[in-house]
Amino acid sequence: DGGGGGGAAAAGGGIVVRRPASGWPTDSSAPGRLRLAEEEAQREGACEWTVHTVACLLDNYCYVLVDRSGGPDAADRPVALVDPSDPTAVLAALSDLSRDHYGGAALRPVAILTTHKHWDHAAGNVPLREKFGRSLRVYGGEVDAVSGCTHPLRDGDEVRVGSLRVVALSAPGHTAGSTAFLVRGSPSALFGGDVLFCGGCGAPLAGCA
Repeated sequence: DGGGGGGAAAAGGGIVVRRPASGWPTDSSAPGRLRLAEEEAQREGACEWTVHTVACLLDNYCYVLVDRSGGPDAADRPVALVDPSDPTAVLAALSDLSRDHYGGAALRPVAILTTHKHWDHAAGNVPLREKFGRSLRVYGGEVDAVSGCTHPLRDGDEVRVGSLRVVALSAPGHTAGSTAFLVRGSPSALFGGDVLFCGGCGAPLAGCA
């Protein structure tokens, strides 16, 4: 179930990864890409989605991205998990979210988006894939040796989670393969892992500063 980040498709078309042929048209910075994503999302009538925060370990978080494009009565909703470091907490949260917010609809993890290789972000990758099977794909930066990674990503690769489009942005520094994930939906959002924080940035462990 291997495969690189350049054009692999899941059975049934659940997830597609591709690198945009023409790249980004103008500003290639993270804020510029977010602005471009928001503009494109507005033009295309982008997928509606919801993010839920799950506390993990002592001071980490997993983010549960839920594709809501199936409408309020959908019985099955594709889900991406960003940095699910605590599989027990994530599984409990999926059950609670299904009951409390989605009328019992199944929240089906189809992708793990790993911002970098450190255990406090990637420790849940292997246990969760054992739980959900080969249909759950694990994404991470191609030079980062992410635990359980099945689909290494390069800058600009795109992951599909149901109707939701997520673009990988290479952001080396904290680790050599640190990757931010730009959700091109309504609204757009950027998940930066330990690269960016509200009050600063993560330690440049693999940088030259």
